[in-house]
Amino acid sequence: MRLELTARNRNDFANRSYRVRGSILLLYFITGCRMGSLLLLMRGGAILPMTGRCREPNCHAVVIRPLHYCTKHADKEAAYQASRERWTNRNDNSKRYKDYDRMRSKDPFKAEQHKFYQGKQWRSIREIALRRDNYLCQYCLNHKRVRTGNIGDHIVPYEVEPENRTNLANIAIACSKCHTAKTKWEQLYYGTGMGNKLKNAIPIRNVKDLPDFQKNIQ
Repeated sequence: MRLELTARNRNDFANRSYRVRGSILLLYFITGCRMGSLLLLMRGGAILPMTGRCREPNCHAVVIRPLHYCTKHADKEAAYQASRERWTNRNDNSKRYKDYDRMRSKDPFKAEQHKFYQGKQWRSIREIALRRDNYLCQYCLNHKRVRTGNIGDHIVPYEVEPENRTNLANIAIACSKCHTAKTKWEQLYYGTGMGNKLKNAIPIRNVKDLPDFQKNIQ
């Protein structure tokens, strides 16, 4: 008898759980709200909004989501929402990079380029260039700035002259800022990058002839 009651209780609990989940999904599709923005309290069939405490330290006022600050500290709501938006954008960038990797794998040339940069040969060449350049950004040194760097960069991009990918004379150590700015500059000057068409531009082989990539960086 006890086993039968236990099984019946389990079935009743499971049925109630499925009904609650179904109600949450239905509410989500009707209102368009995020799953975490509303809380279903099945008390006589009533649906109550989700509440929380104000995020201000030592403030115990109750706020209704999606707000995170009470009326007394409402001036801080905009800054908090902006920080959440930045976090969301960072996650979106991660998704964008994954999509880029999938697109790159479909292009034989890009796939070969990616394979080269992940291989032992490139790691060995990069180590030699790091010791040669004393772990200093050569683009910064060219403009009388001293900044450490650990990125091996092709002076003439891989896409423009793949035959020079292992030529140490075509490799310079760069800091992250110069490398990012130079990549954008290469897209304009050479037409490199996914979806772009290479231009008939004259290759610049000497670091001293390149512009200051940090000139317009704040």
